[in-house]
Amino acid sequence: MEEVSSRNHAADLSVFADRDQIGSWASEAIKAAIGANFMEGYGNKLRPQQPLTRAETAVLIHRMLIITGLIDGAM
Repeated sequence: MEEVSSRNHAADLSVFADRDQIGSWASEAIKAAIGANFMEGYGNKLRPQQPLTRAETAVLIHRMLIITGLIDGAM
């Protein structure tokens, strides 16, 4: 994550209505993940207190593999 976040801009979490629910320990990692396009919100929310579903986890991993160049994005 550090290598990718150094290549991308950290996201501005102020656009998310539930940003205050993000733990201080996770804030920088979430900013980096959103800035690297690994993650995106649900409208104006991130839902940080909700567990990821299997489908959301699969999408996250797929995006990470494409963005880091480990797989081709073509389907």
